[in-house]
Amino acid sequence: MSKEFTFNFPPYKNYYEVLGCRVDVKFTELKKAYYKRVKECHPDHFPNNRQKEEEFKVVAQAMNVLSDPYKRQDYNSFLQQGGKPKQGPKTVQKRSAPVIMDSEEDDALEEWFVGAEITNSMSLATLFTDLERQERFILFREGKTLYKTGNAQKALQLFLKCYNICKVNILYNYYVAMSASKLRKWGLADKHFKICIRLGDERTPSQKLLKIRKLLYALRQNHGGLLGKVKNYFTEAPPPEFDSPEEEMVERTGRVFEKMLVQNMKQNRVKNKQLGSSTRKQLGPKK
Repeated sequence: MSKEFTFNFPPYKNYYEVLGCRVDVKFTELKKAYYKRVKECHPDHFPNNRQKEEEFKVVAQAMNVLSDPYKRQDYNSFLQQGGKPKQGPKTVQKRSAPVIMDSEEDDALEEWFVGAEITNSMSLATLFTDLERQERFILFREGKTLYKTGNAQKALQLFLKCYNICKVNILYNYYVAMSASKLRKWGLADKHFKICIRLGDERTPSQKLLKIRKLLYALRQNHGGLLGKVKNYFTEAPPPEFDSPEEEMVERTGRVFEKMLVQNMKQNRVKNKQLGSSTRKQLGPKK
């Protein structure tokens, strides 16, 4: 469902004007326009130039918004409803972007930073400064755009490239699985949904990934044949969604404490084992 949200537009030019492209620009042209603008203000080309640094931040933010199909929809809505750079915040209808992981924040962090070396000064601008991470980020955004516009075959190729660059990114695996499902490649979809769930279990705190668990369960039930139904028989059905954010917070906090308790018990067992070994050495061999 759509919901109201406030679009905080910075006091700069229209994002399309920032990149020098039309409102109906395709992703390929958008990417070319972005790289052209980057040459004009990238910090590596203009060291210690405060004005160029600020210009680059705006270019990076413009690309962040326009390269994401859902953010771009919201931004176009902002413009269509009369939003202007110097008007300040404006309330528009937000189109519901799919939340893949346990929250929108988890999705954003996964897309930006998983597989990257995190620093205290990490931001969207510094992400775009690093050429290798920037290209991976844009590659993923291009895949999302292709997926949303119905080109699952090309999207799958790009998502697999992203996956091969960083195999521990849950979003990359999710979109590989979703693209594969659209192409009726059920085995590939099953494989990458399972990878998502394993990666989620390994996170601290763990990711429940209810949406992905339900998708895997449905895939096996509907397209996995007899083997898929057998797997589902021995797998607990995905739990229902939470009724409120408060319930979810309580449950996630409980899982964190549970992990801490388990870890503490393991440490105590190791200590007791070491203590027992030390005591036996002091007492000497049994007579």
